[in-house]
Order: sequence, then C-alpha cells, then structure tokens
Amino acid sequence: MHKLIIILLSFLLCIDVFAFEIVKSGKATGTVVLSKNPSDIDIYAKNEFIKYIKAMTGVELPVSDTPSKEYNILIGQAGEEYLGQDILKSKKPDTVLIKTKYNNLILSGVGSGTIYSVYSFLEDYCGIKYILATEDYIPKKKNISVPNIDYIYTPLFESRSTDCIEHNYKPEYDLKLKLNGNFNTIDIKLGGSMETMFVSHSFQWLLPSSTYFQDHPDWYSEITGVRQKENYQLCLTNKEMTNEFIKNTLNCIENNPNIKIFSISQNDNKCFCTCPECTKMTEEYGHSGLLLYFVNQVADAVKEKYPNVFLETLAYQYTREAPKGGITPRNNVIVRLCSIETESGHNLKSVTNKDYYKDLTEWSKISPKLYTWDYHVNYDNFVIPHANLKVFQENYQIENDLGVDGVFTEGDFFSQNPGCLGQLRRYMIAKLMWDPYLNFDKEAKDFCKAFYGKAGNSMFEFMLGLDRPFRDSNEYILPVYVRDNNYYNEKDWDRGFRCLDKAIKTATNNTYNLNNLTEDCSYINGNDNKYFNRVLFDIICYQAGYELTSKEIKDKTNKLKTPKLNHDLFLKLLGDFAIKQGLTTVNEKSIWFLDYTKKTAPAPIECKGLENDEWADYQQDSIELYFPFGDYVQNIDDPEASDGKAYAFTPTTVNWFGACYLTNLYALSGYKSADIYCTYKIVNPQKEGPCLELGTYSRNLLKQGWSLKLYTTDSPNNEYVTKKIGEIDLENFDRGLYIWIGSVNDNPCDWVYIDRFFTVFK
Repeated sequence: MHKLIIILLSFLLCIDVFAFEIVKSGKATGTVVLSKNPSDIDIYAKNEFIKYIKAMTGVELPVSDTPSKEYNILIGQAGEEYLGQDILKSKKPDTVLIKTKYNNLILSGVGSGTIYSVYSFLEDYCGIKYILATEDYIPKKKNISVPNIDYIYTPLFESRSTDCIEHNYKPEYDLKLKLNGNFNTIDIKLGGSMETMFVSHSFQWLLPSSTYFQDHPDWYSEITGVRQKENYQLCLTNKEMTNEFIKNTLNCIENNPNIKIFSISQNDNKCFCTCPECTKMTEEYGHSGLLLYFVNQVADAVKEKYPNVFLETLAYQYTREAPKGGITPRNNVIVRLCSIETESGHNLKSVTNKDYYKDLTEWSKISPKLYTWDYHVNYDNFVIPHANLKVFQENYQIENDLGVDGVFTEGDFFSQNPGCLGQLRRYMIAKLMWDPYLNFDKEAKDFCKAFYGKAGNSMFEFMLGLDRPFRDSNEYILPVYVRDNNYYNEKDWDRGFRCLDKAIKTATNNTYNLNNLTEDCSYINGNDNKYFNRVLFDIICYQAGYELTSKEIKDKTNKLKTPKLNHDLFLKLLGDFAIKQGLTTVNEKSIWFLDYTKKTAPAPIECKGLENDEWADYQQDSIELYFPFGDYVQNIDDPEASDGKAYAFTPTTVNWFGACYLTNLYALSGYKSADIYCTYKIVNPQKEGPCLELGTYSRNLLKQGWSLKLYTTDSPNNEYVTKKIGEIDLENFDRGLYIWIGSVNDNPCDWVYIDRFFTVFK
C-alpha cells in the first residue's frame, strides 16, 4: 500500500509538471495558430517562435488560423480569443501571458508583450539564451515539452534602457532582452519604444547661445555679474526667454509627431544663474525648485496642445536635491534622478550612499513619474574589473519599493570594449531591469555556460569573488571613476587568477594554462576557439587591473605563486590580441601599462638636454575621445606634427571632445611638480577669438582644476606652437587627474590640431 501511494503521488506530480509535447522524436505534433486578422506583433512573434523551434529541432511547425485537434500554440489574439476572457484588458503595456489550457499553449500579452512571451517561453522552458546581438545559445533537442504553466507578469519598470554598445539601436536584440527605452528604437508596429527627444542637457539645443546671445544676453546665466555665452545655463526667471523656449519646444514636438517624451533639462555643467531674481528663488525653493518653476510653465503649454506628450527633466548634480517650498512637478513631467555621485560597491541604502537615498526618497514622494539614471561602468577605465553587478539587483529592488517608474543605465557607449566580464554585465543589467527579483546566480551561471562553454562554471566562480571587498565592509568604495583596483588584496588576486587559470584549461581541449601560455604566443593569436578567446580576453582585462595595483600587493601576490601572464606577454597580448577582440578605443590601449619613459616622437625644444626620465610625452594614444571620427573629430596625417599625426577638433560644437589621462605620473618619485605643455596648430583662422579650451579635472575628487583657452592669435600662420598650459603637484598626485579638451561654441577657425601634450618634471 505504501509503495502504491508513492507511485500515485509520482504520477500526479508528473501530470502537474508535464502537459504535452509540440515536437516529439523529431516530428511536429503542434500547430502554431494565429487569428484570422493577425497584427504585426502577432506575425513577428509567430515567425520568431517557428524560427527558434526549427533551430533547436530541425522541425518547422505548421501554421493555421484554426486550432487543430492535437496540440496548439496560440499566438497573441488567437490565444485571447480561445480563452474567451479579458485577462489582459486591465493590464499595463508589455504584460506577458504564458498559459496552458488542455492541449493548448497560449503566448500573448499587451503591446510588445506577445513577442516577449515567445522569447520568455523559449528561454525559460527550452533553454535558449540570447547572449549577444549576433549570437544565440540554442540547445539541440528532439522533443519540445510544454509543462503546465499559468504565468502572467507586468514589468515593474515601464521604461527599461541602457546605452551599451551591445544594445544601442539594435531593436531585434533589444526585443529579446525586453529593453524599450530611448536607445532601443523598436518599430511602432512591434510595440514601439519610449524614445525621448534630445535625451538630456537640452537647454543648449532648444535655446543655443550661438543663435540668441548677441541680442538676448540676459536669457543666459549670470555669474559674478557677467552673462555667460559659453558653458552656460539659462536664466530661468526671465519671462521673455521662457516664452521663446516654449515656442521652440512646441515647434519641435509639432515636427516630431510620434515623440512620447521630450527632454527639458539643464546643460552638463554647474554654471547656474546667480542673477538677483534666480538667487532669490533658489534660496526659497532650492535649485531644483527653480528648475521645476521653469519646467512646469513649459509643461502647461505643452499639455494644452499635446496632452499625450511627457516632458522629462533632470535632477542632476546641483538640482539633485528635491525642491523645497511646496513646488512639485506637473502631472506631465517626468523627473529623471541621476546617481553619478553614488558609489556602486554598496547598495543605495548603505551609509556610503545615504545622501542620494534621501534625495531618491524625497523625489518619490512628490513625482507623478520618477525615472532614474544610473551608471554601471568605470569611466576612467572600461577594462579592469568593476564589481557592482549584484548591487544593481539590490538597487533596482530599492527603486521599485520607492515607486520608480523607469530605469536607465549609462554604460559603455564610449567604448567598443566590454571590459572584464563586460558581456555578462550588459546581459544581466538588461535582465534585472525586466525582473529585479530573478534568481541572480542561476541567470548569471546560465549565461556563463552559454557564453564561455565548458569554462562557464569557472567564470561564474570568478565573478562571485569580485565584490568581496565591498561585501565585507564599507572601507572601500566603488565610484564611477576609478583608476585602479587597489581594494583587492593579494588573496583576492590569487583567487581570481586561479579561477581564470582553471577556466583557460577547460575552455579548450588542449592543456593550456596561464603559465605555459607565456611560452606559446603563436597559439594564442592563431586560436579560433571562441570560448578560449573569450576567457583570454577577460584574463587580459583582469590582469590590467592587477598591473595598476601597488608594488606591495604585487610582491605579496607573487609570494603566493599566483598563476598569471608574465608582464611582457601581457603587454603584447593587450595590443596584439585584445584590441582585435574589441579593445578599440584609444584610452584602452597599453599606454597605462607602459613605462612612462617610452617615447614615440622626437623631444620638443623645451625638453632638449633632459634625460629620458625627466619628461613624459602624451601622443594620440593617451587621449580618450568622446566622439567617433567624423564631423567633430578627425585623425590627421600631418608631416609637421611630431609623430606625423594629430587629432583635429572643430570649434563649432558645445560638447566635450575628450581627455588626456595622466595616470602613469603616479609612478614617479623624487619630483615635486611637472609643467604641462600643449603643441597645437590653428587651421585657417577667420577672426580673433577662443577656439578651444583646456583644463584639468579630478575624477576621484570631482573637482575642477585650472583651465585656459586657446586663441586664434596664438597660431596665426597655420603653424604649430607650443604653450605651457599648467602645472601639476607630483608630491600629492591624484590618479584621477586628466586634461580635458572642450569646445567654446564659436567658429573662429576651421580646425584646431593637437599634436601632443608633454610634461617636464621639476
């Protein structure tokens, strides 16, 4: 009797788990059913379902507009008609419905939700993983079983977006990852995306000083009694300016009738207006209150004419704190709160982020719609480990608890390079936006197995240890700008390299490890095993962080006999292998790891007679560009330049062009200071005036240093000139220091060529 009960229970459990098969022994047993008048969404979902089932099994399922007597897969409207209920009627956009009833599988949803339901079923019940825009992991199967399912899910965030290169403007892949924000450009026929016109910092576009300043200087921010034409904000209490701004906004919306969200947001600087009227309102309502006072006026005008358009504004830097005095956003205003000052080694509720959490809480109380703008990479070094993945799950849960409606993470759009575990990062960020409460370890482990093959378990183990310093204490922090990985001790490095050594052994059938890789560089460069290459890429990125750590930690690590690439091979691979694999932007080349005494061009006059270690040269490889080569920046072959090349910058844009990092100076000892020089040429000067601006900034201290402008009169004859532009304190050197290159938003010449920066030590 006891055995009979067990058998019966097992049978009942099987019934509960297993419903039917739509492919059995390599043959189709299910029919895909569409309604008689299917939508574009239903047709797309049907095509994707059939495509992936065939890729797994080799079987192409038949399609009908009438359910068969056997097993059916009812897509979209066909499923809703079969259920005969308004299950989805009251649900929000993107809701997913996956349900079995008798011998039918229903895959439906609201808007893009029907497509999402197909991708979710294929992923959760068939084992498919959408690991890259160019590659899916598709297991081979003879049978496709459908268990009993009753699943309905509405995403917690209505807007989900990143600007990662892997996701940027790749709608087919974004649909698979269920991203729908401004950078995802989903076709309106497939549900559309929440595109935002201008995205951010739109004051400069809607009321450019190049157009209005000459006749209306009082429309722009006043600082120390002077109205600002460059690096400006708007004078938000000026009624005449507000009227013109409203007119321009309405014109833009009229010319872009499909736009859903329109950005009304401050420029990317802290040059807010200090005129008496703005100062008075700021004292009473705060900087964000003054901003909302202005944005609300625009919102009222927009609502009257375009009631379905939302305005989005930023709570960013000096406007991050919620307003005082009772000012609140209008119902058609989205507040986008930016977390650039936070650190991501710990979650938003931690003591290290208490100020931001307070602001987030206060904004959540007054905002009809609150979105966030997060940052998930290290902008000073895209390559080295940046251990904040699990924290993002915690943060999204915190944001959801506070009623945040939309999330965006600014990522690696500056860089083609994914960095250490970068593809895992890109994937997991998207998955967490869709469901912050998913099983993180399972999802990450499944990705690692799909992406790294047999090395997946070792790479997952490697990932688990990266955030150890932050789990254990608040001693270390992880800002969005960090030059090295000095929060890892020798045991951390040892553990990481041993995981990677195990991974490289299992990534291929050969018996390679980190020690004998040093003896066979030809195999490395010629290897076509994608899993081997992916592991090796992460090894190089991980060791890049190790190379930047202190001598003391390196000495301790070496005593543990930690397996790793030797230094010379690391440098060779960084340039010879990793760049081919995606390390393509200038700041990610081996300049950070090369001896600062290495020179690629003759010494300038100012350095004649100096020893090789008494000056440092910064050619193009030292400059990180914020634009691809094109209208704003060009890479010029110029025989008059010291190394035959120069970067050319146009003075006609209002953006930052790039930065020259001075990282390797921290290795110096015995010098107190360094003079910084710039060699440049003004091409075709047309009038007197500033044509480029240079300055220093600390990413670690978030502090501006000195700045100066280059004028057309400096180089009147299209010839290179060298100018001392500043000085650096080497006794208290800040590793986050860089020279920035910025526009002055004028047009006094055609181009400014920058040949080199160099420093002379004293």
